[in-house]
Amino acid sequence: MRLSPHFTSEEFECKCGCGFCDVSDALLSYLEDMREELCRPMQIASGCRCHHHNQDVGGVSNSAHIRGTAADIVCRGGFERFQLVTAAVNAGVVGIGVAKSFVHVDVDEDIPRPAAWSY
Repeated sequence: MRLSPHFTSEEFECKCGCGFCDVSDALLSYLEDMREELCRPMQIASGCRCHHHNQDVGGVSNSAHIRGTAADIVCRGGFERFQLVTAAVNAGVVGIGVAKSFVHVDVDEDIPRPAAWSY
């Protein structure tokens, strides 16, 4: 099911197969802004997570993923990572985590923000 002009619910469903998918409109709006700036698709590595799957993947107990306010976006190398972080900052994303293979973006107001970190 289409959630926004460039994203579908299938991209955000919990990877355990339970079907959990409750993506915040705010997150989708920021991701759309990022996608427009990048002028290319973004691959969602991890979107929504049920509590069980979040625990299985080592997510923190208060993860924004379990509230549908976070997404991990695949990146392939330093330049693409830089582009994603820049687009996230320009879009106004308040939570940015940088890893080797993905950039985490979240808009969760239940967690102290703004913040940036590395994995």
